[in-house]
Amino acid sequence: MSCLFDSLSVFVNIDSYTLRQLISNYLETNPILMDDLNAESVILYETNMSLSDYVSKMKNQDTMGGAIEIRSFINLFKVNILVKSLPNNKEIQFLYSPESIWKAIVWTGGHFDPIRN
Repeated sequence: MSCLFDSLSVFVNIDSYTLRQLISNYLETNPILMDDLNAESVILYETNMSLSDYVSKMKNQDTMGGAIEIRSFINLFKVNILVKSLPNNKEIQFLYSPESIWKAIVWTGGHFDPIRN
């Protein structure tokens, strides 16, 4: 399993395998991820892969998740995510809405961990 899915699953009380499948299935529908950018456009720009190839790869339990999956997570669960990036001492905000609750994860440069309240 990927540490990103393990970390995010803590906040929604479902196992990380199920969460990975939910996010992959969500991406497969080519949703608007943010503003007017759909998943297919973002994936093509970020990875130079087709949407179907990307989703197939993401369904593999050994594939690491990243920003696209975090964005999908916040859209699905209507929460905000704060990523504390230790390598560059920065915070990256994934905003669903100003009214949504915040959850936080840490990125060490090679691993995600949830920050539990």
